[in-house]
Amino acid sequence: MNLYEYMGKAIFRSYGIPVPDGYVVEKESDIRPFTKPVAVKSQILLGGEGGEERRHKVREE
Repeated sequence: MNLYEYMGKAIFRSYGIPVPDGYVVEKESDIRPFTKPVAVKSQILLGGEGGEERRHKVREE
């Protein structure tokens, strides 16, 4: 099953599982004002598990 993190969070929420707040930004106008520190996270589907494998695959491409 290939899911982006935001899709998985939506599934968890639908079953009442708590997940951190967040939202998808596809263009600059989607950015909402914020008053506390934020994290920006890029998501791509590569398959496999774990950050190390992902970093390795990205370097090979």
